[in-house]
Amino acid sequence: MMKKIYLDTNIIVRLIAENNSTQHQQAKKIFMEVEAENRTVYLSLLVINEVLWILSRYYQLKRSVFVSGLIKLFSLKNIKTCEIKKKDLFFLLDKYQKSSYDFTDLYLNHLVGKTGTIISFDKDFDKLKVKRIESF
Repeated sequence: MMKKIYLDTNIIVRLIAENNSTQHQQAKKIFMEVEAENRTVYLSLLVINEVLWILSRYYQLKRSVFVSGLIKLFSLKNIKTCEIKKKDLFFLLDKYQKSSYDFTDLYLNHLVGKTGTIISFDKDFDKLKVKRIESF
């Protein structure tokens, strides 16, 4: 039985940022193997969160520039998500692309749903119409 292979943040960032030609080519080859359905790789929500942060904050790319490409990339059949269903991931990425909210906030909002409560000092949750408390 083959062991699961997990993608790290830097593979996705190098593919998108194209700022290291050797690593960009290696990342491109990895995703070509996945696209050809020769390999299955697993993607953690933590990695997705890091990718979004690095591309938007470090590289200062606009969400409208990179999110649709990520959705297309993550749509590959042999990319499996770990902690969340792909349809929920795409829903969250779409909300992230169309808003100014932090991805983690959107994910917590998704987990809480309409009946839960979030303990946070972050007032953005009020805008998301989530019940927020600052202490017990």
